[in-house]
Amino acid sequence: MHRLGRSHTPNCPCETGPQTPEHILQTCPLHQEARTDHWPQGAALQEQLWGTKDSLILSTSFIQATKLEV
Repeated sequence: MHRLGRSHTPNCPCETGPQTPEHILQTCPLHQEARTDHWPQGAALQEQLWGTKDSLILSTSFIQATKLEV
């Protein structure tokens, strides 16, 4: 978000690291519930970002559920 000019800092609001795609999709504690709802068994970052059409639909739905402005 920082590189896109949507945040004044590269740090995530959860204060556990930078707000990168990997952090948001894989580890951010603020989005754990949404992550579990969308990927109950987990999913690799590559699948979430570059997977099948169904995987990308899940990723889009996850981002909408987090209410992140992208």
